Amino acid sequence: MQQQPNPQLNNSQPIIFHVKEDLDARYRQGLIVYGKPLQQNNGRDMLQDLYEEILDAAMYVKGEILERAGDYPDW
Repeated sequence: MQQQPNPQLNNSQPIIFHVKEDLDARYRQGLIVYGKPLQQNNGRDMLQDLYEEILDAAMYVKGEILERAGDYPDW
């Protein structure tokens, strides 16, 4: 791993505001799809759900890394 420099200040909006907007959108989408917000003790295994989401995220990240590198292996 490479040492990263300290972040530079700029005039862009803090990322937290973008994350809040995304959380609000996910909340609204959950209401549309499931008719209620995500709640604890909902009968699902949240750790399993999270693990599967993390696996999906790893695939998306690796795919983007390969695309940026122009690495398209022949199958």
